[in-house]
Amino acid sequence: MKAKVVWLIFAIAGAILMAKASAAGQKEIAFYVAPNGNDSWSGMLPAPNKARTDGPFATLQRAVEAIREMKRKQGGKLKQPVTIYLRGGTYFLSQPIVLTPEDSGDMQAPITFRAYRNEKVVISGGQRIAGWKRKTVNGKAALVAELPEVREGKWFFPTSQGRQ
Repeated sequence: MKAKVVWLIFAIAGAILMAKASAAGQKEIAFYVAPNGNDSWSGMLPAPNKARTDGPFATLQRAVEAIREMKRKQGGKLKQPVTIYLRGGTYFLSQPIVLTPEDSGDMQAPITFRAYRNEKVVISGGQRIAGWKRKTVNGKAALVAELPEVREGKWFFPTSQGRQ
């Protein structure tokens, strides 16, 4: 009886170690996102190729969609770890990135978002404003920029009196 219990313990331990080794041995799938990328590319290269026909994605949203597509093709569950590498630069989001349970990995196939080789990455919910001009407003020097979104009522800036 004692020999059977010992054998069973070794069999279970062996199965666990083999499962861990199998999961650890799975090759990671890597997607890349870069400011000089293009969302119509594969996202599988860290930089554009010489012909500029393939390279990283341009947006984080496209990388999330690529993982969703991969999960669907694999029957709803990833078979290997996936990492989204963000190349250095600032990524301006025009809308929030919404992650749902569909966007989760698991212990054997985690999904990781990280900077590429310690490059500095900034994800900004702000909007870049260009076209600044020096003007005088109410007798004071000021920098002024024309914002069509404000004129169209799409952007609001709070004031001490409330919304404006």
